[in-house]
Amino acid sequence: MSYRSGYSWRWEPRSPSWPATASSPGTCSSCGAVDRMGDPFEGLFDSGRVLERMGVELTAQARRGDLEPVRCRDAEIARVVDILLRHNKNNPALIGKAGVGKTAIVEGLAQRIAASDVPPALKDTRVVALDHVALLAGTAFRGQYEERIRRLVRELAADPDMILFVDELHNLIGQGTALGAAMDAANMLKPALVRGDIRVIGATTGGEYDKWIRGDPALERRFQPVTVEELDEIQTWEVLVARRPRLERHHAVAITDDALKAAIVLTDRFVPERARPDKAIDVLDEACAHAQATARVSPELDRLIRERRKVDAMIRRGLTHEAAAPTPPEDLLVEVFPILERIGEEIEKMLGGPRRAETDRGGQGEHAAVGAGQPQSASVRPSPSLSDRRNELDRLLREELERQGIVVTGKDIARVVSTAVGKGLEWAG
Repeated sequence: MSYRSGYSWRWEPRSPSWPATASSPGTCSSCGAVDRMGDPFEGLFDSGRVLERMGVELTAQARRGDLEPVRCRDAEIARVVDILLRHNKNNPALIGKAGVGKTAIVEGLAQRIAASDVPPALKDTRVVALDHVALLAGTAFRGQYEERIRRLVRELAADPDMILFVDELHNLIGQGTALGAAMDAANMLKPALVRGDIRVIGATTGGEYDKWIRGDPALERRFQPVTVEELDEIQTWEVLVARRPRLERHHAVAITDDALKAAIVLTDRFVPERARPDKAIDVLDEACAHAQATARVSPELDRLIRERRKVDAMIRRGLTHEAAAPTPPEDLLVEVFPILERIGEEIEKMLGGPRRAETDRGGQGEHAAVGAGQPQSASVRPSPSLSDRRNELDRLLREELERQGIVVTGKDIARVVSTAVGKGLEWAG
């Protein structure tokens, strides 16, 4: 029993296995008040929960279609695959300037794993991105950080199909020492890395690699460097073309080829300190955001755009099983196909153009059954797939947005760059 401010407190452990400490709930012997705060770190180190709470599975995002398309990085992805297939020292380190697309390479690898477009030894693997903030959060007492690292290594070693991705690898190295821990993360990871018990993909800049990793020869031997060069103008164009459909869908705007060209040319000329393709993507995204904010969309089109987004949300829930009662894929498609068809019909009425061919719209979608006693003929064309329907709807939406003048052009890109550099710019195309 202890006395504090005139009150007598009697601490009662929540279970016989818990000692009576100041972090356990207690009851005031005078007024009966109960301390319900408890231990804020209880359960954090339960078996199997470290990666669940401190990582994001990129392969799962790839299967849902959440990741951006990756272009012009086939050589780097192939090099990463070669290193991962090694028996020892199978840990790639992506080295390049900020903004060149190091994370995109790992996302491209995750997309290939999700599509089974990898060697058999990697087909069942999962790529998990480590969250540095979650790893450090709550490590107020000595020993907590080391315990998290040990649990992390233990879980990775127990699952040989798990690949850990550590973005900004230099931030992980030396964190423990900065927190006053007996060992930093590098020293705790070294034994497992050299034995090949775990596989880690790191990403960092050249300067940070020289300072934190190359300066430690024992750690450097665990990683195989993969140099990531900046994309040229043509490659950056391919990246922007691949990302255009998602940007148009997200912002509900139409993006012209002139805008893509301006994003590359103007950022190269006036923002030379940043790397492609990141700077071109950023300026294009901001121009789309401004166009969306100032657009005057007709009420009919606005309603159809909102319905399209609801359909996308339905598809995501069906793929990620977020719904209370997950909808089977067949039932999901039967549900969303008529909605997509109706939205397409309404947009075509707004455009005033002809209907698509009967063979394209199919009537009942790709799951329409052949009527009883109606033989299948080789001349009957298959109904379009869900992706075909969504792409067709995107095309129709883009035509209507162009008709209503909700378009991002090179002049919009010039305005964004002008604001960033503080100069008046003109874009003549």
